[in-house]
Amino acid sequence: MMPMFLLFKTSKAKYDYNSVKYAIVVALILILASSELSLLHRFYNITPQLYYKI
Repeated sequence: MMPMFLLFKTSKAKYDYNSVKYAIVVALILILASSELSLLHRFYNITPQLYYKI
């Protein structure tokens, strides 16, 4: 959704496109980090202490 703002860039727009670019970069970093942790947890079991038996 955020990259769509960059497609509709006009001279009348009051958006700060530098902050939109930074928001896109931060969102991509968070998504990639989340997927990396998910894959590490699934295939390498990086958090074995979460599976304890009572």
